[in-house]
Amino acid sequence: MTLLQFITEFVIWISFVGVFVYHVARGKVLEKLPPTNGKPIIPFYTQSQRIFHWSSFGILLIAGLSGYYMLGTSNLGLLSFHDWTLLPVVLTLLFHVLSDGRKREMSFTLSDILNRLNRTARFTGKYDPLKRAYHMGVAISLMGLGVTGIMLWNPLRLGAIFPYFQEILVLHVLSALLLTSLATFHVYLALMPSNRPLLTAMITGLLDEAYFKAHYSFRPKLKEQGRVDEGRRTFLKSTGISVIALIMVTLFGRGSGSGSGSNQGISSSGNIQTQASYGPIGNTKQMSPNSAKLFRLPNGAPGILVELPNGQLKAYSAVCTHAGCTVGYVPGQQIILCPCHGAEFSPSNGSVLGGPAPTSLPQFPVSVDNSGNIYIGNVSSSSTTNNPGYGGDDGSYGDN
Repeated sequence: MTLLQFITEFVIWISFVGVFVYHVARGKVLEKLPPTNGKPIIPFYTQSQRIFHWSSFGILLIAGLSGYYMLGTSNLGLLSFHDWTLLPVVLTLLFHVLSDGRKREMSFTLSDILNRLNRTARFTGKYDPLKRAYHMGVAISLMGLGVTGIMLWNPLRLGAIFPYFQEILVLHVLSALLLTSLATFHVYLALMPSNRPLLTAMITGLLDEAYFKAHYSFRPKLKEQGRVDEGRRTFLKSTGISVIALIMVTLFGRGSGSGSGSNQGISSSGNIQTQASYGPIGNTKQMSPNSAKLFRLPNGAPGILVELPNGQLKAYSAVCTHAGCTVGYVPGQQIILCPCHGAEFSPSNGSVLGGPAPTSLPQFPVSVDNSGNIYIGNVSSSSTTNNPGYGGDDGSYGDN
């Protein structure tokens, strides 16, 4: 199990433990039914707010389940599907900003939070300061997920991102963990009997009259019932556009870039074989059976050096021959894997084992000098060639 997997499991379990401790500490106070009179007549959540809430919940649930599955199993078969959940998330957020972007409603100060926790002041307005802080936490985690997700996807295949893939992945998972913790606590509170009127309002848009008077002091806008038909049309339009766009982008993503990755790296092993040697790209003391590391080829493209379980060394271009993403080695499955679209290659000869890649990874001859330095091409045992900086990051995915 990798450190990242351990941190993920730890944070998720801590989230559940935190909910349990909170529940026990508050006892039955929050379990009591709130004051209601059975008259859900107060317009509380607009149609657009409900559309955003439930659509974003479904999309993020799918993205989270597929992401945690890949992280826990090191099986990246769902990666293409996971990547394209970015589009509906962006469209949903854009819909939310355009239809309900009220900065003043969600603004708060630290004193607001402290007063709310100490119960020294009754808040005014539609949203509790704690809800506003929660909203900011969700916004921060979504921003982190979006930025790091695009960098991991790397649609423009920027070479500057390649060496920092693992660090970006860590930030991406940490953003997902923050959102998971917030969502866990949110679901817990939403399902409590004391908050049942709010859950009903998020479905119907209308809040119970007695509950509203007991908890809020602002005057609601009595326009929601007249906007139901308009909101329904908006929902159908936005849903239809999102589905059509998702299908088009998914089909484009599957069909584009076939074989283009080989143009960014070394097109054939002959380009290296004509040179006497290149490197060192690593050292045998840094390697161990069933491991790998990344290095840089003469043209700046990434390469991957693999030590097979039997101790044999293999070197390949690390540019996937499908869409140009940087591949990595999965020790648990003993395969070379592309994180973008799930292409699989054999570490023994670079051949395609599965996925959309059309051709094998270009392979380069490897030699070792008396000091254990590893070179591409032929090097004499007395060679003292030393080109520092050609060694790369760990190229493994999974428990190395």
